[in-house]
Amino acid sequence: MTASALTVTHHTCLEQRGGAARVADMLAGWQAGSGMRVGHTFELAETEAGRQHQQSRIWLDDLRDAARSGGLVHLHATRDWPALLEGLAGQIPPLPKPVLTLHDCALLTGGCIYILNCPHYASGCVEPCPRSHGQVRERRERIEQALRSLSPLAVSPSRWLRDLAAQRFPWLDLRVVPNGVEWPEARPDKAEARRRLGLAAEARLALFVAHGGTSAAWKGGDIWMDMFKLIKTREPRAVACMLGGEKQERRGDVFLWPYVDRERMTLFLTAADVLVYPSRADNHPLIVLEAMAAGTCVAATAVGGIPEQIRDGETGALVRGDWLALAERTATLLAHPRQARNMGINAFETGRARFSLQRMAADYLRVYAQAAAD
Repeated sequence: MTASALTVTHHTCLEQRGGAARVADMLAGWQAGSGMRVGHTFELAETEAGRQHQQSRIWLDDLRDAARSGGLVHLHATRDWPALLEGLAGQIPPLPKPVLTLHDCALLTGGCIYILNCPHYASGCVEPCPRSHGQVRERRERIEQALRSLSPLAVSPSRWLRDLAAQRFPWLDLRVVPNGVEWPEARPDKAEARRRLGLAAEARLALFVAHGGTSAAWKGGDIWMDMFKLIKTREPRAVACMLGGEKQERRGDVFLWPYVDRERMTLFLTAADVLVYPSRADNHPLIVLEAMAAGTCVAATAVGGIPEQIRDGETGALVRGDWLALAERTATLLAHPRQARNMGINAFETGRARFSLQRMAADYLRVYAQAAAD
């Protein structure tokens, strides 16, 4: 059976929000548009249609039924990796093999989304866990046993996480498929986006984005305000938009916005002079790629797989150090808009081949073909 003839069912934790659900949704859309049959199961409904479906069906039953009918199961995220893997191991046919994408480190640990220099990870975690996760050793053992039984094809969007996974599971079949996003044919009109947002011509917009806004600890949301204070002292024309929180308000030259839809997010990304991304731990974040597709320069911390996305000084700015250094680098870019603009143009032009949805979807078709043939 060819990959294009398969029925693919994507499984996510959240129905719509988050990077894993976004990748699943983009892949499903491309696959359906290519004539493939596509399904989606999820654990936490976020729409009325999703809630109604879950009243009549159990998502694990849907997932098992999809596999038993000869379809391919593509696992992206879950609240409980041991339970999900055990729920499928021994319950579905050996072919096609399940495909499992590692969007973070949760599959490798005793409960942490990211390792973040934990001194106990390499020794197999400790009880009690200093980060308050329960039964960490049991969780790790259950995941390993279920993976051995299920024998999936595992995919990492970054070489960084691929290498971590290979150390944790040296016997696991692993490969890298970088994330991709929708990439427009022409670079979006930055001047028009700024006009639609009502930005003054002299304003220098620093954009901060994370699910949870200033409460997003992994993404550095708790230091956004301090960063902008320093940026503002270096570049008085700077203004900030901070997206992803709970409410909309203004604090001087800082504009706080809640979660916004995809169209409005693209508008902000296009209008920005710099996307500021002080993440403490990350894999292959979509927001960085979406900024590149909008022709906007990204200033980010060099953690996880982010250095695989950004070429420092060419398509953006990477900082290996504390947030003060990133704030200084951002202020320099805002004070020299032509430099930032040229980086954004380079990011748009070079990123099309590396990080487009079409490339990601084609790579996954090759993974599916192997899953069906093994």
